[in-house]
Amino acid sequence: MAEFTDAHSALEFLETLNNKNCTIVAATENGKKRPATIKDLQEMNYETIINLCDLLGMSDIYMGGKKK
Repeated sequence: MAEFTDAHSALEFLETLNNKNCTIVAATENGKKRPATIKDLQEMNYETIINLCDLLGMSDIYMGGKKK
């Protein structure tokens, strides 16, 4: 997963990823490609949201109310 350096790039990625016209492909452990599952999409979204929270200084959102 890419590490974003600005909020614009992270939001742009989330918009693309969640656009109904986007086709998401995931790789398996042996390198073969397969259609992404809902769980794959959730994981991609969550990782990007955490990255976005860190960029905005809002880690408390995913840390259960405790700021880093």
